[in-house]
Amino acid sequence: MKEPFFSIILPSYNRANHLDTAIGSVLNQMFENFELIIVDDGSTDSTRLVVERWNDERISYFFKENEERSIARNFGISKARGRYINFLDSDDFFYPHHLETASKKLTDLDYPPLLHLGFEIRKVSGELIRTYSNYNSKINKEIINDNLLISSSFFIERIILSQVNFIPSPDAIISEDWCLWLRLAARYPIIIDKTVTNVIIEHPERSLNNLNAENVERSLNLVINTLKADEMVLHVYSTDFNKFVARNFCFVALCFSVNGNVEKASHYLSLAHAEYPSIIYTRNYLAVKRKIIQIKTRKVFRLGNG
Repeated sequence: MKEPFFSIILPSYNRANHLDTAIGSVLNQMFENFELIIVDDGSTDSTRLVVERWNDERISYFFKENEERSIARNFGISKARGRYINFLDSDDFFYPHHLETASKKLTDLDYPPLLHLGFEIRKVSGELIRTYSNYNSKINKEIINDNLLISSSFFIERIILSQVNFIPSPDAIISEDWCLWLRLAARYPIIIDKTVTNVIIEHPERSLNNLNAENVERSLNLVINTLKADEMVLHVYSTDFNKFVARNFCFVALCFSVNGNVEKASHYLSLAHAEYPSIIYTRNYLAVKRKIIQIKTRKVFRLGNG
């Protein structure tokens, strides 16, 4: 069988109601030399039946036990045959020119290791929330400050992902993609094409809208420790990496403060300050500090009136 140019990896867990749109958007591509690898991450709904309705030899379906998307994506990578790997979440979709745009850019530039295209975020109704396409030539440096890239816009040479891939842990459920982007950016230039080719659908079921503080804590500590163990990341990002760690500790602190856990929130604020002392002047740090004070004040008030 002819090797595909692209391998699209689509992990899914109990998203049968979204899956038809995602699969259809892949099979409707103008560029046709691809394979679609669907990794069913232990679904208990009708995911398998949805996939079986699509009769296309380019689709490969794999069922595995639930271990979350980071491991599911790595599993898909291990099954891929294409020169470049691209990802699609089961609740999002490609425009028909997605692969055609990537193919032309990659060919014109003599097959660079990394390419990222533009994307949109839309509501379920179709209303546009925001467009991300105005990247500049400093993107390799800038992504330490914000997770500006997404998996459905990224095209990565398969040989690279056989060496550097997603954190192999079921606890890696937030910023695990950011971790990989930083590790890749520390090694290879990211080529940008501002053409908008795919859409993220914002809806209440999205995993990022259903996080608790303990899960955030475990995942971000995994991300931080993985990056700390990567000498190239530390070399490229230097003192900016300390700010990255501090900001992530602040986010963990925020999550615990929202849950009313003052002890944990205070602990992570202290860790943030130790990593980067100037963090105390940032809006996020001050917001968490105010939240902690409010919680303590309410407790004192209740005790005083008890």
